[in-house]
Amino acid sequence: MNTLASINSPITIIKASAGAGKTYELSLHFLRVLNSLKYPSYKQLRKVVAITFTNKAAAEMKSRILLFLKHIALETKEGKTLAKDTGLTPIDAGKWLDTIIENFSDFHVRTIDSLLFSIFKGIGFELNFPPDMEVEFFPDELVELGMNAIFMEGVKNPDYKLIQLLDIYLKIDRKGGFYPEKSLKKRLTELYGMFEPSLKTVELDYSAYIFSKRELKERYLEFYQVYENTQNFLNKNKTKNLSPELLEDEIIKRKFWQNEKIEDLLTKKGMKEIAPSELARLDEVFSNLKKAALNYQRNVAKLSYYQLSGYVPFLKELDSRINEIMKREGISLSSKWTKEIKDYLKS
Repeated sequence: MNTLASINSPITIIKASAGAGKTYELSLHFLRVLNSLKYPSYKQLRKVVAITFTNKAAAEMKSRILLFLKHIALETKEGKTLAKDTGLTPIDAGKWLDTIIENFSDFHVRTIDSLLFSIFKGIGFELNFPPDMEVEFFPDELVELGMNAIFMEGVKNPDYKLIQLLDIYLKIDRKGGFYPEKSLKKRLTELYGMFEPSLKTVELDYSAYIFSKRELKERYLEFYQVYENTQNFLNKNKTKNLSPELLEDEIIKRKFWQNEKIEDLLTKKGMKEIAPSELARLDEVFSNLKKAALNYQRNVAKLSYYQLSGYVPFLKELDSRINEIMKREGISLSSKWTKEIKDYLKS
């Protein structure tokens, strides 16, 4: 893996497999950045921020940086190599080590979430959040509280959105039962994770979805009949686990139909031995299956959006209730940080 570009260069992307030394190289680069600063101090340390995706990676990188500084300061064999790679002298490495240990809270090797939350807390006062604001990574409890508030309102006011919600649930999810509350709450929790206030309600031609589903099964069975007589010519790895019992979604998961043309599924030997008439028929049924699969995928996507959009009026009400609860209790959802920060910067 190549080393990172100089600290004054534009953003550099390094792609490497697991264990290739990405954390090692990033830790070295952190030390190069420290070496570029005027002098070791907590004010200078605050200027450097390293971002990782996980807490484990952040902890590992911090440990590496401290270990590297220790080696350089003690002038070990490895330390001499590190000093050459980073430009740090043993004296400066020792000073940086002391500075980091004495001001560990200013040693910013952190995850994206923790960085965003620290920014969010910094502007929390201007957003009318209390100073002891807490973060909620999973919305389930807040969604539960918001729904309970709406259900209680529905008990007091029969004309409230609760009747509309139950009607939508029965029509879209097509589920019934005497006690739908539990499954309804579970469904709304799932949908709230995908909800955006800008979403609009849309109408869906449900018959098109049913037709595409039926057509996919028919085209697959048509393909399978030809496949049974020609499978000796096909690549077994690409066409394994095919059976006439496969359901529509299982057909989609088998990636064989995603090949551009039928020739991509044939072995080299099969290409030479298959009769032209058999190849033509196989190509025909494969093309028909591919079209049906793509059409079914489009309708599934429309159905998913329709299912979400049908709940939009209620989800907007739920979002409003959750925002009220968060303001009152001093809680923020991690999923809302980016939007809050963007809105603040625009204002």
